[in-house]
Amino acid sequence: MAVGTVSAIEPNQWQLITSVTPSGTSVTFNSFSGYKTLMLVGKGVTKSGSDYPRVRVNNDATAGNYATLWSNGGQTGFLCQGATASASGFVFRIYDCDKEIPHRVDTAYDGAGNHAQATDAFVDPVIVTSLVLSNFSGASFTGGTVYLYGIAA
Repeated sequence: MAVGTVSAIEPNQWQLITSVTPSGTSVTFNSFSGYKTLMLVGKGVTKSGSDYPRVRVNNDATAGNYATLWSNGGQTGFLCQGATASASGFVFRIYDCDKEIPHRVDTAYDGAGNHAQATDAFVDPVIVTSLVLSNFSGASFTGGTVYLYGIAA
């Protein structure tokens, strides 16, 4: 099976859609459709400064659309919270991406032996067409790998 191809044979299994080495200040994932659940997984991700990874749904910066708001000068989005900013492993899981309903978002990350998990919501009832990964205060990515997985609808 090609990377990013939805398989009707394995509808409830995680399928790798793509993987990237992040560089610059953000990475946009928008070449996906046909998935009900998406998961961004960062492994060994390094940054130019000590900063938290953040994800915006459809690159939406509207503060009221994020149930648990992390905002700093307009830098809204889901933030892996509770551990240290130096964490290099993180997970963002977004549910019901293929439906025009509010989306539950689970976040977790691991850094220096710290583990943190949170459940949030993106309340705007839209189909998820893109995920934008960045760092909370705009620091650049300098390495590692980010994987996008999906479960077919």
